[in-house]
Amino acid sequence: MYFKRNVSSQIAKLQKGFPVISVTGPRQSGKTTFLQHHFSNYTYFNLENPQTKEFIESDPQQFFKTNPKNIIIDEVQRLPELLSYIQVHVDEQQKMGSIVISGSQNLLISEKISQSLAGRAGYQNIFPFSLKELVTHKLNFFNRYEQILNGFYPALYTRDIGSTLFYSRYLATYV
Repeated sequence: MYFKRNVSSQIAKLQKGFPVISVTGPRQSGKTTFLQHHFSNYTYFNLENPQTKEFIESDPQQFFKTNPKNIIIDEVQRLPELLSYIQVHVDEQQKMGSIVISGSQNLLISEKISQSLAGRAGYQNIFPFSLKELVTHKLNFFNRYEQILNGFYPALYTRDIGSTLFYSRYLATYV
């Protein structure tokens, strides 16, 4: 189930002004789902997939020759050296919004992305649902107190999973 996110209009502006759009945010905040819907006509590559990572890593230049525009590279932090190839590619192509990269929160502060894509990338964070998004999509099933306790991660509203189970698994992943 997909719900339009408030960042859609901001992302559309970035598409017109930058060749690369960098989308970051915490895990499970809805980045991948958003990208696959907002950029539905783009070709999607996920570097969490070992075969995809190996394919791109084996010959990045050939990858960009065969996929010259409108691509999403998800979990780009898995292959940081790809950023230099992205820089060369967008400098040659000169097309706004042609590459979307996504990854974890630390991608934004990465020295590599700051150097390689300076002036070439527009940045947008995606966070869990906002209260406005929940109200807009009629997902505010709880009273305000319960809503604050349950949180705003999309899985809590799109899957049959309670907040206790969700957060215990979420925390176990990081702690």
